[in-house]
Amino acid sequence: MNPRIALLCLFPLFWTATEADAQADVSECWRSAPGELPSLAADGTLGAASIPWYEWSPMVMRADRPNAQPMQFRVKVDNGPATQVRLQLSGGGPLITLLDNGVAPDVTAGDTIFSGNVSPDDIRARNSADRVWRPIIGTAAGFDGSGAITGNLNVIGAVLPTGVSFPVTSFSATQQATAYVYNVRDDAFGTDFNDQRVIQNLYTRFRDAYEFADVVFTPRNYVQNRNHGRIRNSVTGIGMAALDAGASYGSTAKLLGRSVFPNLAFYDPVNSGYSHELGHQWINALGGVLADSRPGSHWPVSPIANAVMGFSNSANAGSNLNCNLVRTGASSATATPLTHSSNYNAFELYLMGLVPPASVPQSFTFNDQAAALTLLNNVNWCSGTISLANTLVDANTIVGLHGARSPASTVSDKFYNVATIAVSVGRLLTADELAFVSAFAQRAMLRGNQGWSEGLVQGTGPTFNAASGNRAWLDTRLDGFFYSDFE
Repeated sequence: MNPRIALLCLFPLFWTATEADAQADVSECWRSAPGELPSLAADGTLGAASIPWYEWSPMVMRADRPNAQPMQFRVKVDNGPATQVRLQLSGGGPLITLLDNGVAPDVTAGDTIFSGNVSPDDIRARNSADRVWRPIIGTAAGFDGSGAITGNLNVIGAVLPTGVSFPVTSFSATQQATAYVYNVRDDAFGTDFNDQRVIQNLYTRFRDAYEFADVVFTPRNYVQNRNHGRIRNSVTGIGMAALDAGASYGSTAKLLGRSVFPNLAFYDPVNSGYSHELGHQWINALGGVLADSRPGSHWPVSPIANAVMGFSNSANAGSNLNCNLVRTGASSATATPLTHSSNYNAFELYLMGLVPPASVPQSFTFNDQAAALTLLNNVNWCSGTISLANTLVDANTIVGLHGARSPASTVSDKFYNVATIAVSVGRLLTADELAFVSAFAQRAMLRGNQGWSEGLVQGTGPTFNAASGNRAWLDTRLDGFFYSDFE
């Protein structure tokens, strides 16, 4: 663990959170609200036994895959004498038993990796359009002779639509790329998860031309949290200290931060969760009444939390505040249900350098955040009167604490190049697998509202560009920044 790391928020809702080994300011982040968990029903842990990862072979199923060619499914079970893993297909589908006996499709007996076959038809039957190529397959759990020894882990598939392809350029036995994704084989990554080394590898082929890097784990889906890490910061007036760890990542000038996605189920740049992670580059390190009362780098419980960045719950996890809070006096407010916004609010846009301070309306925060968080434990808290003292806040509050933002919105960056890295263990990705990741990386450039899926939830919402009010843009194309051999 690098001594310069600062853990800002942890999310235990889906994956078991782990600290990222990076020379950066790190936010381990995920966002959810009661009733709309974007994740698995459980993290696969029950007592000591746990499921650290699962994988499909191949990682992605072509939509036209013949039923005579079943998909191989594997689950790793740690810290428990499992005799089998049971995959219960959703919607009343069949129960599939996975074994660790060395008999195909299992590879090695006794390695605690359990394998079985799943029919392509069973995957196709669960691949609805609103899931955007990632059907919910079912739940997996480890068993011994007396019963379950792990919790249920929800399983997500990946289906490549017919006709989706991207030309692949091979650089070496461990490096290849499409126009949108750089794929590097790094076998040690499955043990040390060293994204710093992976990003360094990017710069052996590409110029220092990206403000952000997205690191996507492949082909395994790891039971870990996604996170964002700040690598550089020269912005003042947002509460963050100056930081420049870029050279240790291979970037001498440009790289600002990286987001890590340990599983395909959480990687969709169209979803507001992606905007949430990227938002942590600037939000929230404020002090005073605007500080996050928990180490989560989110907003305090307040109307400001009803947007992309949310608030930190009792587990320091990012949550959506689905509540409309209206100040009725210095010691009271009313609360009514309101679905959270997937657009950045004016406070967030100001910290990102996208609007001037005059565009930030007056809001308020509760003075006693511990009491406010206690209220949130009541299922019906968002209905009626909240009798808590509060403080009015606006952009002048931020300026008073940290000074004016510099650079100001008139001259700040608004166009960001993003390098997407698919780091794979054991092999390079196939053309179909790389096409799947490339198609999602390409989605980061879309505008307006788009369909998305992430974990267990799906919907339609704004892209990063739309969430910023068409004030900022992402470009995930790799072309133009190559050293050699890339077209």
